Amino acid sequence: MSKARLLSNINDTEQMDMFPSEIHPNANSASTTNKRDLLFTPQVLQRRMSTLKREGQRVAASAGSFTAFAFTLNYIFGAGVLSLPFTIAKAGVIGSAIFMVFTAFLSTVSMIWLVEVCGRAEGMTRYQEELELEQTSGSPVRTEFIADRPENQGVNLFRVSSRRLELNQLSTMILGYWPGVLYSISLCLYSLGSMWFYAVIFGRSLTETVPPSFLVQSGDHCDLSMELHLTSEECHHTYFFYLVVFLILTMFASLFELADQKKLQSGLSVLAMSCICIMITSLLVEAARHPYVVVTTGPSPAPSTNVSFADGSDDSLGYEPPVIGISIANFGGAFMNFVFAFMAHAGVPGLVQLMENKKQAPKTFAGAMSTACVIYLILGTSAALYFGLGPDGIKSLITLDWYNFNGNGDPHSTGNLFTKALSYTVRLYPCVSVSSAFVLYADTLASSMRVLFFENPDGQLVKVGSRWVIIWLSIAGAAFMIKIDVIVGVCGLFGVNLVMIFPSLLQLYSKKQCDALFDRSRTPYTGLFSSNFYAYFMLFFAVVTSGMGVYSLVQTIANSGGSGSGSGNVTMGM
Repeated sequence: MSKARLLSNINDTEQMDMFPSEIHPNANSASTTNKRDLLFTPQVLQRRMSTLKREGQRVAASAGSFTAFAFTLNYIFGAGVLSLPFTIAKAGVIGSAIFMVFTAFLSTVSMIWLVEVCGRAEGMTRYQEELELEQTSGSPVRTEFIADRPENQGVNLFRVSSRRLELNQLSTMILGYWPGVLYSISLCLYSLGSMWFYAVIFGRSLTETVPPSFLVQSGDHCDLSMELHLTSEECHHTYFFYLVVFLILTMFASLFELADQKKLQSGLSVLAMSCICIMITSLLVEAARHPYVVVTTGPSPAPSTNVSFADGSDDSLGYEPPVIGISIANFGGAFMNFVFAFMAHAGVPGLVQLMENKKQAPKTFAGAMSTACVIYLILGTSAALYFGLGPDGIKSLITLDWYNFNGNGDPHSTGNLFTKALSYTVRLYPCVSVSSAFVLYADTLASSMRVLFFENPDGQLVKVGSRWVIIWLSIAGAAFMIKIDVIVGVCGLFGVNLVMIFPSLLQLYSKKQCDALFDRSRTPYTGLFSSNFYAYFMLFFAVVTSGMGVYSLVQTIANSGGSGSGSGNVTMGM
């Protein structure tokens, strides 16, 4: 097992927690029983511990639960909220709402399992370090068996310290070499795909909202709902320009550690929540005032005219109601989107390590998931019902439905200063949301990859360089393909591995190994759903739904020549 070099400022308390503080010489110390007494002073122990490479040791964290809550929300809200309404409209409002709640529940349970696994891994790692210390000390240094010490009684044996073991390390430690490799591959492809998606959203949102005058003529509008090579040269260049801007911003942000971004991430989380509240409020108010009113001001893939739905008729051209119940054909893709929307699992070790009171981690993660689920339900169902599925209906990127938001029922009105400001705020919200999540994913993926390729993965140059490589790769992908539903479908497939399959396997095997080694496996984070039954159920569920997701993804790629989400420039009467 590779070991990270011990930090010079390692917490003395953590060092001494492994051993009793008193000396108890015992002539029978060579007994074959598991209980043994300390044969040297604490000072000698501390000196010998300083020569030991302690894997994953970090500086003690000081962040509170709210900071961890904000970080988790930023992981979740990266972009999932933006594509869900379109998915719900296609897969069925009622069926999607029920399945979304169920997916949020499964994601919450599996995140808590990963916290438990981190605790069990700490107990096993401490035990292995003691064995290594004895083997390298040149003298007997056995102490009372680690599981029998007063400080390790009960669940305290599996407490999480300031150590951070990445999930690919845990997979290798608990499941074996090849499962660890498979996890690393899944994490790499999922994270790169997610960051690819975030870069597309950043470039697309700015290109369609604020095209620079030196690239696009005044009055022209860029529509990136089609394939990138089908857009005009001016829009193509504008999109590339904003990708370069995104590259510079994220490379700069990646210079800082997560612990140094507490205020930034908390502020971005508050800003993101504010933007989502604006979207939900304006949508609900408008839905209560009048039906959706559209007018096509540019080319559309289907014939359309100026339409008013003031009389409540759904037969008018330009509006197609969403699926109300459930669409089996689109449901596999919807599930992949739900998995993508509730994905924060790869960041669990970093999030837990960040928290000062680590026992609050399960409640913090459950709170973040519940908050995200409620927001997804309100925004997704209301947007799907209001905009519908027609050519001028709901977009694959929901914020673009606020194009030319005017605040009244007249589709020809240009609105006022307030409505224009609100329109820009909503359409530019994705730039804030994806920027915060992009940096988090870059740190998580880079940290996981460094431990595989570098003997000293915590060097500053190695850390920053690995983040930059990942940022460049993801933005390079965004420069070539911008099909949102395909990217989300692929990410969702790999996400099933990270959200369901590996957490279930790690939960089952870590419990089995700790029961064999320590005669117990219950941790400070164990809860109602920690039973093996739930892990086996999640494995079965993941296999079935993955099959549906593969079928749906193949269908999506086969039909990718279609417009998918409409391309007409829409004035939304609000």
